[in-house]
Amino acid sequence: MRVALIAILLAASGCCAQEPTTAAVPPVTGSQPQKSTSSQTPTITVPAGTRVLLSLVRPVSTRTTKAGDKVYLQTSAPVVVGSKMAIPTGTSLEGTLDKTARAVWSKRRAEFHLRLVSLVFPNGYKVSVPGSVEVTNNLEESTSTYGDAGVAGPLAAIGASAGGTTIGAVANGVRGAAIGGAIGGVVGLAIAIPLIVHHGGVFMDVGTAVDMVLESPLTVDQERVLNAASQSTPPPIIPPRRCYEPGSPGTPDVIIPGTPAIPGTPPTIIPGPPNSPPTVIPGTPGTPGTPATVIPGTPATPGTYYPCSPR
Repeated sequence: MRVALIAILLAASGCCAQEPTTAAVPPVTGSQPQKSTSSQTPTITVPAGTRVLLSLVRPVSTRTTKAGDKVYLQTSAPVVVGSKMAIPTGTSLEGTLDKTARAVWSKRRAEFHLRLVSLVFPNGYKVSVPGSVEVTNNLEESTSTYGDAGVAGPLAAIGASAGGTTIGAVANGVRGAAIGGAIGGVVGLAIAIPLIVHHGGVFMDVGTAVDMVLESPLTVDQERVLNAASQSTPPPIIPPRRCYEPGSPGTPDVIIPGTPAIPGTPPTIIPGPPNSPPTVIPGTPGTPGTPATVIPGTPATPGTYYPCSPR
């Protein structure tokens, strides 16, 4: 009787121990679909080497903008990967200047590198750009100026040539003027080259078009980008600041009056006796005048507009 009672108690305890194990299984299996759903967020990857068209929001100068300064830009054209929008127009870009911006005269461009670059989409979505990016500007753009090099070079050449022409003209007339002008042009070129090398800076004003090249792939959230694209607006066209250089009115012609003509005297006729010829005393011939001498003046030069240099 006691043995049967012990067997019944052991069987009951075994049934109770199996119930918690069976009840713990469903929560584990139910958590698996949630992980797979969250990992399927659609993304777009912009490959390395992609070129992005931008415009400056704040000016950059190769003289005054130093490493560590913040640079602010805005996309002026969308970036599309395949058939999907990756970076819409009007996306803001902020970066830190890695090195001082410089002008590469042999390539006719200005360039600078940015680090700690962030893209801020129109809807507030923010993405950090991995690595660094290279930003370049074509020096032929109207929003760029060559600083002293663009002005000092021609002025030095013109000034020296004009000085040589004047000295040559005083020394030996027209031929001396030609020789002196040639010598002065050589001297002016010699002056202009050091000015260009040592003082040639580049100032990129607000609205200057630049290109950015991604050095590493960039991954963005597709849904947030589509939402940002629906809110994006083209950046405003900001005309560059223009300075005006007034022209010169020119100088009038210098007229040196000539000498007037001097009339001659008529012959004097004295009648002779009858049947005799008259006596004729010849008069004096007149002298012609000399025409006026005209020294041409300098022609007027029109005024010109040019991009303002940094202050």
